[in-house]
Amino acid sequence: MAHWQHPDEMKRHTQDGCQLAAIMKTVPPRKIIKAIDVGCGDGIIIFEMLRLHKATQIIGLDILSGAIKAAQNNLSEP
Repeated sequence: MAHWQHPDEMKRHTQDGCQLAAIMKTVPPRKIIKAIDVGCGDGIIIFEMLRLHKATQIIGLDILSGAIKAAQNNLSEP
């Protein structure tokens, strides 16, 4: 991904997501069939679950419409 986007009001949330994504990289990969990310923010955790854990279906929920839009943009980039 060229540039990870996140709304300004989510900077702290994104820092937490990056820390969790770093922790996820230390967990042995396994196949996840379905997952839900409540408070998905900019989608970094969803991205890591798709990339590292081969999830087949993930639902992301967030109260901020800007967060959902950022996640959609981030996850739709090639």
